[in-house]
Amino acid sequence: MHRTRRPAHPRIPLDRTQREAVGDLARAAGVIPVTVAEIPSVLLRAMGLFNPVIREVPEVAYQLQQPFVMDSSAAQNTFERQPTPWHEVLTATVSYYQRNGR
Repeated sequence: MHRTRRPAHPRIPLDRTQREAVGDLARAAGVIPVTVAEIPSVLLRAMGLFNPVIREVPEVAYQLQQPFVMDSSAAQNTFERQPTPWHEVLTATVSYYQRNGR
């Protein structure tokens, strides 16, 4: 049988921006959501003069300028699994870190 090779992304429960996901997690933890903001590219370039890791960020910044949506349907179909509901992910994550003192 011939199979087409393509990446099977892990199960993604829903479309959320990073800003929305951070807010959801903060609310689930019962804390005030932090402000998530973009760092201007000119500032990133200036920081890159002193930090080699930051120096690389402008090269991949295009990935952060538009919604980055991953489709998990291939993984769901291949492994016959469905995503864990987002509220369960948040509850389990907060519970884990509360139990482990982090």
